[in-house]
Formats: sequence, C-alpha cells, structure tokens
Amino acid sequence: MPETITIRIASLDEFERIRDVRVETLHHHVERIPERFQETDDPPPTREFIANILAENHGALLIAEFDDAVVAFLTVRISTPDASYLVPDVCGTVDTLGVKEEWRGQGVGRMLMDAAHEWAAAKGVTRMYLNVWEANTNALAFYEALGYATANRTLWKSL
Repeated sequence: MPETITIRIASLDEFERIRDVRVETLHHHVERIPERFQETDDPPPTREFIANILAENHGALLIAEFDDAVVAFLTVRISTPDASYLVPDVCGTVDTLGVKEEWRGQGVGRMLMDAAHEWAAAKGVTRMYLNVWEANTNALAFYEALGYATANRTLWKSL
C-alpha cells in the first residue's frame, strides 16, 4: 500500500477534482458492458447525486490523493428500510468506487473501502451493500476478498 496516499472526506466544492476518475470509471464499464453503458459528458456519479447525499448528511464522498491529485474516489450513503416486511436496520451502500487505472492493484481501493466502513460504522450502519456487474470480474474478486457475498441477483434479458 502506498504510504503517500491520503484518504479523506471531500466536500461538494471538490466535485470537479474527481472528473478524470469518473470518466475513466465509466469508460471501464463501457468497454465491458456496452449494451448497458455509453460515454457521456457527465459520467456518474453526478454532482446532483453527491449534493443530495451530502445535503442531508446521509452520505460521503471519499477521495484518495497522491501529490494533490485525486487518484480514486468512493461514494457511500446510509439508508433505513421503511417497508414493514423488512428487518429494520441501518444500511450502508457503496454506490461508486473509481480508481485510476495506473493505481489499481496497489491497495488504494482497499484503503477507500476501509475508510467507508469506518465512516459507516461510526454512523450506526450494521450492514453494507454494493452492486457490481458480473462482467467486472476484477471488482467481483476484490469485493469478495473484502468479505462481501452475493445477497441477491438482478437478471436481464434483451428482447
């Protein structure tokens, strides 16, 4: 793990600093799942999404920096199921984890996930969730190594 990486919570004012990682992360998905993802001038997560999770203090934007450059980011948010048929608990969701290609495999993603887990636990989260595409085999292996397991599956069929 690089010792010179800094992980911290970022503000909405720093949104443009994650642009390069957002673009690269979307491109990674476009290459693997072109039937679902396409290039756009405003790759996810959008400024509006981050503004929403930060405004109500139920989410965070974490960034990983090296020499004042953002090399990775993660968005995490908190929710509490309100359906009567679900066990009430405080859940956390990692919505997006993006790591610049040249930094992958060096522990930066793990550092961000550890920071997200700590942030969420401090907020009372008892269970973390995330979604990952089956075609993203490296990400699947990464999350499984962190202890994540499949809880449900979304299936699709092209018509």
